[in-house]
Amino acid sequence: EAQPYYLRGLLYREMGDDQNAIDQFQLSLKVQEKSGEPLSERYFSYSQLAMIYIKLQKLDSALVFAKKGYNLGVQAKRWIKYYSLAIGALGRTYLALQNYGLAGELFRKAIAQSGFYNNIYFQTRNYNNLATMFNQMKVNDSCIYYAGISFKLCQDHNFTDFALEASQLLSNAYSSERKSDSALKYMKIFLEEKDSVFSQSNIRQFQQAKFDEIQRQQEINIVQERYHDKVRFYS
Repeated sequence: EAQPYYLRGLLYREMGDDQNAIDQFQLSLKVQEKSGEPLSERYFSYSQLAMIYIKLQKLDSALVFAKKGYNLGVQAKRWIKYYSLAIGALGRTYLALQNYGLAGELFRKAIAQSGFYNNIYFQTRNYNNLATMFNQMKVNDSCIYYAGISFKLCQDHNFTDFALEASQLLSNAYSSERKSDSALKYMKIFLEEKDSVFSQSNIRQFQQAKFDEIQRQQEINIVQERYHDKVRFYS
């Protein structure tokens, strides 16, 4: 079963433990391949790897994994609802490479795909991606437009992590437009969301500590079981 490795990878990625996240996502792919199940149903592991390599500034590797996830994901059946993750990951890779034309095209495609499946979480993420792209391009009106859509979705659905990003984008864009009242408004919201995310981060650190302890205990149990098996065999 490849899914537990994928979920561990997500946990490690959330905690910023990139190497362990990479190991777990790669294990999920190996287990999937050994099971005989199509890799197209594990496409999102490639996309997650791409996003880690973007963070690590290893853009050649990011592009390889992002394309793999994108090309496999279009063949998926069971997990097609989440294909916008792969579309967005490839878009973010092109954004890191400053290929704004391809990045924008992919982000809009991801928004449409997630909208079709009513996947509001990934739709919100890709509105932020578009806003980030226009922020980098210094096109403030478009940045404000897409970050505004994202921020409204965050308020409606309590997406704290995306609200942090959207409010910062809005504050920066309004500041560039010399609209100080609006810039200050979203800066205050950004600081409030940052405190909330910090609290959630502390909770995740506790969860990882518990996860590590459970995993360590499982490893001890396996060693003990193997020892008892050997004792019974030679008795």
